[in-house]
Amino acid sequence: MAIDMTDEDETIQTEEAEVQLKLSLGLQANEAEEVLQLASKCQNLTPDNLMLAEEAAWEAAFSTGESSRIFIKAHVVNGDEQIFVGFVCFGTIPGEEDCYELYLAAVDDAYQGIGIGTALLDEVERQVSMYNGSLILCELPAHRSFVPVHYFFEALGYERQSQYYPFFVPTQGNLVYAKEVEQFEEEYED
Repeated sequence: MAIDMTDEDETIQTEEAEVQLKLSLGLQANEAEEVLQLASKCQNLTPDNLMLAEEAAWEAAFSTGESSRIFIKAHVVNGDEQIFVGFVCFGTIPGEEDCYELYLAAVDDAYQGIGIGTALLDEVERQVSMYNGSLILCELPAHRSFVPVHYFFEALGYERQSQYYPFFVPTQGNLVYAKEVEQFEEEYED
């Protein structure tokens, strides 16, 4: 699923209704607080995740150069109104040109289960592929409260790693998931 992140919205079909979703790349200064408010509402983010969200949001929003962390935001479109409902943050792994880390993913609890998280992670894969990345790594707590998150990542093709990469060793008590990324080929019209 290719998404034109500037001009078109994506439609997600749910059992109840269709939801128009707009994805946008980057984080403006006036959006950092909005990201932090959403992160603080999400029940599956740990205190360490929240600290990372704060650091990454301020860096991305106020960096004078290019930030090492990239945000993709999701808004549900309802007429002229756009409701901020989720985000992901990812970036390169230092010293590993083709490997990326998924730092954070959050979807407002009221909008979970309708495909927003999937759309965000699909876009991460598309972006990583466009930069010739080949692998996305994600560290998740092993705690049983995160089992639904583990299932979600597994359903999207992420595989739990039994051996860790020399450049990516998880914090004790966490698990590593990895997904190889297919190279995205832009379709051009003649």
